[in-house]
Amino acid sequence: EILERKRREPAPAPSTLVPGIPPALDELCAALLSIDPAARPTGDEILRRLQVAQPAAADHGYTAPHSFIGRKKELATLDSAFADSRRGQAVTVQVHGESGVGKSFLVRHFLETITRAVPETVLLCGRCYERELVPYKAVDGVVDQLSRYLAQLPEAEARALLPRNLQLVAKLFPVLEPMAALAPTALAAPEDPVVLRTRAFLALRELLRGIAQRAPLVLMIDDLQWADTDSFVLLGELLRLPEPPPLLLLTTVRQSSGVLDGDRALAQSRLPGDVRSLLIGKLPAAEARELVQLLLASPAEDGAEVAALIAQEAKGHPLFIDELVRQRRLPGQQGASLRLDDALWARVRKLDPPARQLLEAVAVAGAPIAQEVIASAAAVSPEQFDALTAQLRAAHLVR
Repeated sequence: EILERKRREPAPAPSTLVPGIPPALDELCAALLSIDPAARPTGDEILRRLQVAQPAAADHGYTAPHSFIGRKKELATLDSAFADSRRGQAVTVQVHGESGVGKSFLVRHFLETITRAVPETVLLCGRCYERELVPYKAVDGVVDQLSRYLAQLPEAEARALLPRNLQLVAKLFPVLEPMAALAPTALAAPEDPVVLRTRAFLALRELLRGIAQRAPLVLMIDDLQWADTDSFVLLGELLRLPEPPPLLLLTTVRQSSGVLDGDRALAQSRLPGDVRSLLIGKLPAAEARELVQLLLASPAEDGAEVAALIAQEAKGHPLFIDELVRQRRLPGQQGASLRLDDALWARVRKLDPPARQLLEAVAVAGAPIAQEVIASAAAVSPEQFDALTAQLRAAHLVR
């Protein structure tokens, strides 16, 4: 009931619950709670309403360019998989590698390339989040985009694609309810939840097959290592033999020290059908230097020498290259050390004392550790802990 009211009724203004709230703050809160996401104020608008000036040089003028460098062999592998899916196969490509090595960037670049080359491609993307608690969370974003895709089709075309049991799919994914109203009438929903889920999976599989028969279909799921078990069951049903929908499923999976993170990520390799593995490693030396020069954007004569030093120190790892370039471009840091440890330490020193104290405790632990233990070791209260860990995660200093 609460969820339905949030979807359909405007939230009450804070002033109706707490007296004495300034009108400007009351209006801002009401706007932030707007049912329509597009009606909510942007970050810049929030700062303007709060009369907070955003420092123009907060990022010191550094924005990493989006130019793509290298990875020709990896792109060729993805091109081949896409071509096979267009010939009627269901192909899964698992893109795995270390955190920050460029898995998601590679996949996004590939998807941009194929959508330019084949504009009719239907692209449905989703992402898993570590701390998210949503059923079928690996597929939730994909189904959201599927709903939007169906909604923008002419009604006659949409009706022709909708399977008979779409109402059952809508019980698992309520975002499909408007389309389910257009679908052919189905039998009453079975009481047995296992039977209901099985029929819903079959209906979703039929819907994807219909879409794939009219246009190339690509599903992309980022950070699959955080997926729940139900998501793997659903993906397995969609791809099971015989005659799965002819589509390309791209997934990215984080890998640490040569091992995929989590048993669920390992389960991904047991998906049925044609499953291919694509390991993303560090950049070769020449491509690493090219990336550094692009990020530095410096015409200085010593640019090539600095680029070579940064590429060597980062050992071709894109995330480390970015960190060193950021440090190099800070005001007054042009002659600073080009060691990665020094660049990271300079950023750590800027943390507030409580955050730095917590980070030091994590570093001393040297291995994954329970949050309750690390909070106690760092003498941090539960109220502080959530805020401090959020700050450290945002800075990519803890995971």
